[in-house]
Amino acid sequence: MIRYVRLLRLQDQYIQIGSVFAGALFSGLHVSYIWQWMFSLTLISCAAFVLNEWVDRNDTDIHSWNPIHVREKLDKKIVWSLIGGLTLAGLLLSIPIHMSLWAIAFSIATIGYSLPPFRMKNIPILDVLAQVVGWIIIPFLSILWCCSNRMDAVLFSIFLACISWGITYPYVLADYSADLKAKLRGTHVLLGFRPTLFLTIIFIVVGNAGLLIRRSIPQYPWVVFFSLLSIVSAFLCIRWLRISSRKTSEEEMQRYSRFMKPITQLIVPVFFVLYFFS
Repeated sequence: MIRYVRLLRLQDQYIQIGSVFAGALFSGLHVSYIWQWMFSLTLISCAAFVLNEWVDRNDTDIHSWNPIHVREKLDKKIVWSLIGGLTLAGLLLSIPIHMSLWAIAFSIATIGYSLPPFRMKNIPILDVLAQVVGWIIIPFLSILWCCSNRMDAVLFSIFLACISWGITYPYVLADYSADLKAKLRGTHVLLGFRPTLFLTIIFIVVGNAGLLIRRSIPQYPWVVFFSLLSIVSAFLCIRWLRISSRKTSEEEMQRYSRFMKPITQLIVPVFFVLYFFS
């Protein structure tokens, strides 16, 4: 049974939780349903990760360096029962708090990322959009859509998403060779290794420039945490561009992923404290 629990990727469920907290901190709202909404999103996200593990184990995960993937034999009926049950539970939990449309949108983005035959993970541009919109923008906007300046919220969520993606895109590139061997056709494979590093830097520059231009940092000082991490990522991208061996760069990105992920996971307890005392 442990292998089925591992499929849930519980250690990766901090992203949508942090995004919901960020939306609440941005708006200054203390909504009674925030915990139920985070639980709803997390159930759906767990379903998306189970599906991702199930689909990817047939191609890219065969070659992946990452030990997080479940490689043991799995029962197809149990896997699909988990996917269906978790998704349904998440959707049902969103109904009493009137967040069902957001839950459906979140399901389309996160589950659609891996769901055959469409599998947005394998479609350039859509692979990036599914992750950024699904795990960051939708949870962020959902908590404040009816109670805040929508244009400010949308722009802030886009800049925050650019910065966050600049931090995490090297996680994707760490598996670049595996994706090539699996013949995937995502954005990073289409562009190539080095151009994707340039794209990562562009995400970071756009995100931070947007926050500076709109003077968001003095108003929301907690965003400095993301800005600093993204600057570290940008400098490392420049370093990886200067390394001639792609294999060496990928190995460094793998070490970066092991180091950076625990740091980014700190957003949940930090945001919880900020939210609780705000």
